[in-house]
Amino acid sequence: MALQNTVRFRSEEFPWFYGQAEEDTPTEDLCAGRELCDWITRNLQKWPWDGVGIEEDWGWILPTLANNGKRTELSIYALEEPNSWAVSAFVFQQRRILGLISKWEETGTDPQLVQALSAALEAKGAAAVKVGNLDDFIGFGPADQP
Repeated sequence: MALQNTVRFRSEEFPWFYGQAEEDTPTEDLCAGRELCDWITRNLQKWPWDGVGIEEDWGWILPTLANNGKRTELSIYALEEPNSWAVSAFVFQQRRILGLISKWEETGTDPQLVQALSAALEAKGAAAVKVGNLDDFIGFGPADQP
């Protein structure tokens, strides 16, 4: 069974792009998802979010504070269909290499966070809320094949 680490949904509440593009800035350079990051931190307060999120060229990373050598990150992706999103939860464990170097390794997902996010989105009225594996939602798995 594939890891159920991702919530896919559509919502007009979370538009793909925010603000106005500068005249010389192509719109594809604007990173979508800021409103969604802010909403998650306000509505899923059981998790100790570390700030407001980290903007990437593909979306956003929303990390929790590290606790006992573990942390959780949400990766927020804008999908091809307008105002469609995939949000994945990954758990990382801190490891020591040779007792000196610290490294974070992905160890799985947080099923409670995935279910809480899914329920909160459904309560907000998001459409087509579905929990599954990230690969199935972003074009690498059988869910996106005819």
